[in-house]
Amino acid sequence: NGNHRAIGARVRVHSGAGINALTQLREVSSGSGHGSTSSFTLNVGLGYNTFANQVHVYWPSGCIQAVGRLPAGFHTITENCSDAHQIVGRITWNGTGVPDATIWDALRFPQSVTTTDAGGFFVLSGYQQGDLAFLNANSTRDEFVLELGAGIFQVGGGDLVDNEIKLSLKDGYIAGYMNLDTGEPLVDTQIWDVLTYPSSIVSTDASGLYIMGLFSAGQSVFINPNSRSDLTMTPGATVLQYDGSALAGPNFTGTAVQ
Repeated sequence: NGNHRAIGARVRVHSGAGINALTQLREVSSGSGHGSTSSFTLNVGLGYNTFANQVHVYWPSGCIQAVGRLPAGFHTITENCSDAHQIVGRITWNGTGVPDATIWDALRFPQSVTTTDAGGFFVLSGYQQGDLAFLNANSTRDEFVLELGAGIFQVGGGDLVDNEIKLSLKDGYIAGYMNLDTGEPLVDTQIWDVLTYPSSIVSTDASGLYIMGLFSAGQSVFINPNSRSDLTMTPGATVLQYDGSALAGPNFTGTAVQ
């Protein structure tokens, strides 16, 4: 259409996992003012991440294109809104992505079954304009129930992106995150309730999320995050009085021992 520099295109970049997940929006601009120009190259920082979970491009033509996972580096993206489209979204709890959650299109079950990545993102492919999809989700873990977002979608003239499906934590559970001070999630790191040890030992998932339970109303909980001798955890061991409802517990940050 003559807009070879894609002026007006917007790019949304999702990176990271857990409480340090980041969404950034950039727009290609020709600048402002007489004789003003700006770079047609968009720079997006990924921090400690070596890749972006998802990159979505909103072209001036109205087409929406899900590029998918991209490693850090320089990339040229060309508009390609073919007849084959994707449905891309994220399954979240408390505003953060839930990894290894199962989602499917009930109208194409069981071929459509897939799971979310470390950032909570899912991709369903093979749709044409006008196709209907009936999304359903669960977490593959008993601690969550579906809260909001699943249902019927109709695919338009581009990829269908930015669909959020929310999960709720069930009563009886405490959940939080463990991360390094660089922001990187602590994966497969043990944490436990001292008062019910060793049966209470759990490990963090790909986003640094831990979930402990089941607890009863009025029960004292003594959370110990100090399973690694190479890290100092902040805060340290923490005592809670559990009230019986789902609880977003403390988040812990690990600093390397000098």
